[in-house]
Amino acid sequence: MDNNVFGGFSGKVAAIPGSIRELLKKLIERRVTIVLDANVEPECVEIENVVGNILVAEFGNKFKFVDIDCICEIIVDRDELLEALLGRKCCNDNDVGSNASFDCNDLSDVLGGKKPKRG
Repeated sequence: MDNNVFGGFSGKVAAIPGSIRELLKKLIERRVTIVLDANVEPECVEIENVVGNILVAEFGNKFKFVDIDCICEIIVDRDELLEALLGRKCCNDNDVGSNASFDCNDLSDVLGGKKPKRG
């Protein structure tokens, strides 16, 4: 596969953002699980906005304002992440059985890694 084309998108594929803040901005209006402390249960929230270093998240009928520096971990569904980064879902129903060039098993370009060279 040409390094400049990924899933029908021309040009360089944007890798995962380099900071929690930038990643959260890509995930606005998506449901994610955040871990604020290793000793506390993860929380499933919907990201509403990122303002400065504050995450505005909704859970239930309440809003939570979180200092981004307090977030240890973000857990997000693979399809949610790819849709946020690429603007489309991985392996949607139309791709199954077709000749789609979007390789759902090799996500190294999207995730910021380098693909191993194949012989």
